[in-house]
Amino acid sequence: MAAAVDELDTKLENLHVGDAPEKPIGSRAGVRNPDTYNIFQWNQKQLTLAGPSSSEHNLSMKRIENIVRTIHGETPSTGLGICVMQEVNAGGGGEAALNLVVDKLNEKPWHTERGNVFDTQCSGVVNPMVVRNQEKFGIIWNKRLFGELHATEEFAGFRLLTEGLDPVDGKRVSIEEKDYIVQVGKASINLNRARDIWKQIRTEGKTNEMVPQFDRMPVLFSFTPPGFEKDLHLLVCHSSIKEHQNIVETVFLQEICAQAAAQGEYVILLGDFNVDEADVNRLWDPIEELNETNEELDHGLDETALLSDTKANFLLHYYRAVNKAHPTNTYPFMSGLTAEPAHNDDIWLPKMTDPFHMDAPSGNRQPGKVVRIPKEILEQWDKTTQTYFDAIGGLHAEKKKVSRNKLNGLLARSWSDHRPLIVSLKKS
Repeated sequence: MAAAVDELDTKLENLHVGDAPEKPIGSRAGVRNPDTYNIFQWNQKQLTLAGPSSSEHNLSMKRIENIVRTIHGETPSTGLGICVMQEVNAGGGGEAALNLVVDKLNEKPWHTERGNVFDTQCSGVVNPMVVRNQEKFGIIWNKRLFGELHATEEFAGFRLLTEGLDPVDGKRVSIEEKDYIVQVGKASINLNRARDIWKQIRTEGKTNEMVPQFDRMPVLFSFTPPGFEKDLHLLVCHSSIKEHQNIVETVFLQEICAQAAAQGEYVILLGDFNVDEADVNRLWDPIEELNETNEELDHGLDETALLSDTKANFLLHYYRAVNKAHPTNTYPFMSGLTAEPAHNDDIWLPKMTDPFHMDAPSGNRQPGKVVRIPKEILEQWDKTTQTYFDAIGGLHAEKKKVSRNKLNGLLARSWSDHRPLIVSLKKS
């Protein structure tokens, strides 16, 4: 554990922040836009609202209060713009939890006085291929700032991107098609290269643990904010924890975003990319090099040859908005001999400054941030752990075993097992 902390200190000391735009373009002189467009990324832990008769009901209610407290604590004067969440339980309890969060946000005076009205939408199930732990992605947004979600007869406020080597249930273009085109706003995205890389690694590389689809399908939410001439798109992800599966999913995400940005579409890429969990930071970091050959794959595929163009094009148009050295898990508030900091979640912003820009603060920091765990939540966790220790204290010595998963779960179920991330944007 000490080694992990030392490693984090080294990363902090050697941090480079050279991939952000050198000088964001602000509002014209004499023009003042008072609105701040705060955008949260927050992976939950199977978010749900348990029924009144459930033993988990009170804890789930407390969790909802803590979610509202955290959002309010980060935006006390400006108010929430958007919050996207992964791991919203696919049962009715997940959407019920989000609806209750919205109800509580709409009760805040600093919302209603400024005319803020909040709404929420859940995607479809993003992992229909599994039976257990099905999840949806959720979005909460400020309708005054962002208007209505784009909705069509086919896409009811969200769009499941089912693309992959073999699209889910044939909902998208067949892999036999000559050109694999996806539309994002007015941009036409050609995914031929992404599909070919996926095929090379999975089929020709014989990487058997890979599947021909995303483990969890990305979701696209789109708005035309009032007073804006351009659309805002949010591409929300929860990437695989398996390295090779994560690599091919990343290629798809980077191709979509880079091509969209090159054609003038403003797409924010955000989610839990499992960067440290799958050990794939080299795909995202401008300094860390790709492997010439990935010996672990044991089939001689050259990452540099396969992935360099996609990575370079993506980093040409995008920058990481939060500090990579800061953990996005709940470390150091984790129980376990092997607990260590991990940065898995991110927000990636286009370098273009139309229609939004973000002013970087002074010093060696990124303009966005990983949110600290509020002290009230930590105090609650400490109290509940004491209750847990009281419960096992009277057990016979042979049965007096502390469950580290149980202790970590007490924090996750009353808040989350991930820290939220936030960026604050201004209209250009």
